[in-house]
Amino acid sequence: MLKTSSENFLLRGVFAGELNGRFVLADTTALCNDAIKIYDADPVAAELFSSALTSTALLSPLLEGTEKYSVQWEYPGLLGKTLVDVNAHSDVRGLFSQPHLAAPELKLDTVFGSEDGIVTVLKFDNGSIINSGSAKAPLADFAGDLGFFFSVSDQIETEFITAVRFNADPENPVCGAAGMMLQAMPECNMDIFENCRKRTNTDEFRKILLSDTTAEKKLEKIADFLGLPVPAMELGTPPGFRCNCSRDRLLQTMKVMSAQDLEDIFKDKDQTAVECRFCRQKYVFSRRELIKNG
Repeated sequence: MLKTSSENFLLRGVFAGELNGRFVLADTTALCNDAIKIYDADPVAAELFSSALTSTALLSPLLEGTEKYSVQWEYPGLLGKTLVDVNAHSDVRGLFSQPHLAAPELKLDTVFGSEDGIVTVLKFDNGSIINSGSAKAPLADFAGDLGFFFSVSDQIETEFITAVRFNADPENPVCGAAGMMLQAMPECNMDIFENCRKRTNTDEFRKILLSDTTAEKKLEKIADFLGLPVPAMELGTPPGFRCNCSRDRLLQTMKVMSAQDLEDIFKDKDQTAVECRFCRQKYVFSRRELIKNG
C-alpha cells in the first residue's frame, strides 16, 4: 500500500452568472512526483504521465461513494496503452507502459503514432461497471483527448488543461504540477465557454496554474485571466498516488490459480515474489501458503 509523500489540493465549484460552467482545480505535484519515482520515468515520459494522472484526478469530484473512473488511452505509437484510475476520495493510481521514451530527435508522431488513438472511460460502482464509452483520441494529448471524449461521447463540452515543471533532482523530479477542468452546465453560454477554452490553452494560463501561491489566490488569478467573477468554491480531497493493493488481496487472487500453475510458479523454490503492476510494491508468498501439502 503506497501513500502520497506530501499534500496536494483540489478545489471545485461553479463559475455562475453568464458562463454557468463547472470547474475543478488541482495541484498534483506530490501525486506526479510519487508516480514518476515509482516508474523511474525519463523527462519525456514523466511529462506525458503527469498529464494523464492530473487530468484523471480532476474527475474525482464527479464521483460519489464507491464509484470509480478508469481511463485508458491507447495510441498506435511508442506510447501504447496508459491506464489511470481515480475514486471519489481522489485516490489515483496509474499504469504507464513506456516510462523511457527520451531519444535523440524524437518526434511526436513516433510517440503517439500518425493515426488517431482511442480513449476508453469506464465508470464503476462497488466493482461493477455502470457506464462505459470510447471515442477516438485525435489530439495526441492525454488531457485534450480526455476532454474530447466527454465532449463527444457524453455530449458535455469539457476542457482539461494540465501543466508540469521539473527539477534536476531525482528525489523530487517535479517542482510543480497542476490542472483544471472546465465543463459546461445546462444554460451555459457557449460563446463565453469557447472563449475560456481558447484562453486556457495558452502558455500564459499554464504559468498561472504553476504559480507559487495559495489555492485561493490561484483561483482569483484564473478568474481574472478568463474575465469571470471569482466563484464560490469548496475544498475536495487532495489527490495522491494511493494504490489499494494488499498482500491479502493478492493472496486471494493466487489461491484461485490452478494447482499446476502454482506448481510451475514454485518450481525449485519455497517462496515467490509478486509485484503490483500499479505501484510496484512486492509481496512475498510461500509454497506452504498456497499449495496443499507444500
